[in-house]
Amino acid sequence: MARSTLLMRQRTTLWICMGNNEMRNHLMISESDGALYDTRGDNWSATPLRANYSRHHREINSVADMKATLRAGSYTFPGGYELFFITSDGAALCFDCARENFAMIADSIRNDICDGWKVIACDVEEYHDEWPLYCDHCSRQIND
Repeated sequence: MARSTLLMRQRTTLWICMGNNEMRNHLMISESDGALYDTRGDNWSATPLRANYSRHHREINSVADMKATLRAGSYTFPGGYELFFITSDGAALCFDCARENFAMIADSIRNDICDGWKVIACDVEEYHDEWPLYCDHCSRQIND
C-alpha cells in the first residue's frame, strides 16, 4: 500500500474516531461567495482556503464545480426550488443519486467520458413545471 494512501486512511480514521463529523469551529463558509475561510488569523478574510468550496454552478466544468454544487445543497436560496443535475446525454439526476454515484460522475467528468454519468449542468426545477420531471436513475419525481 502506498504511503500517501496509508496516511490518508489514518487521518480519516482519526477524524472519525475523534467524533469530528462536523466542521471545525474556526472554519467558515461564506454565504456570499461560497468560499471556505480559516478565521484564526488576523486578516483571515483576505485569502480563502478554498475559493470554490460551496456554491451552485449552472455549468459543471470540473470535478471541483461538481463538489461545490453538491456541498451547496439541493435547494436554491431564495425561493427554495429544488435543483437537479443534467448529464451529457440529457438525463436528469437528483442530488441523492449524484451523491451515491459521485465516483462514477467524477471519473466521467475528469476523463471526459460521455457514458451517461458525465454531469454537465445544474438546473432549477422551477422552469419545468409544465410536465413532471423524474430522476432518470431512481425515478423520484423532482418537481412534485
